[in-house]
Amino acid sequence: MAVATAMKAPMKSPVKTAVKTTSKTVVKIKPALARLKDVAHFICASSDWRISQLELHKILYLAQMIHLGQDKGVPLFYDDFEAWKYGPVVPEMYQMVKHLGADAIPADTFSHVQEIGRDHPLYEFLDEVGEGLVPMHGWQLGYLTRDEDGAWGKYYKPHVRGIVIPKEAMIDEYKTRFSEE
Repeated sequence: MAVATAMKAPMKSPVKTAVKTTSKTVVKIKPALARLKDVAHFICASSDWRISQLELHKILYLAQMIHLGQDKGVPLFYDDFEAWKYGPVVPEMYQMVKHLGADAIPADTFSHVQEIGRDHPLYEFLDEVGEGLVPMHGWQLGYLTRDEDGAWGKYYKPHVRGIVIPKEAMIDEYKTRFSEE
């Protein structure tokens, strides 16, 4: 299922492979295909460097969820999302961009980036992510990522940080929201 189709539905990294279990899904999480900052750089560039950190976090979450769901547990990047008040956040990314506030993320934000070019296996997927999600407003992205029945809603606890949203929960959310099974 293409990214654009999934979003219209109702509501090579040296990483160890792990086996995780949730009440709904047993998934073998496979090695990630890219680094977080490389994916973030691609997304920001596809917006002509006009998206804010809030929008970036939401787009990264949706891209990770869709990729995990469509590619049977293969993550875009291995970093974990945490359930924060305004939605899913990768703390390391937040530390890189928090000083920008609501401003657009400038091109010099990410150093030592490995470009995801047309020959990269993720290029087509990320290009679709850019086309489907970057034009959305922050409130629309928030609506998609802060679903009380989704992974964020199941793990969010007010005033508590550090609660990881398991990748298996993201796969379950994908199956619930976007799968045609």
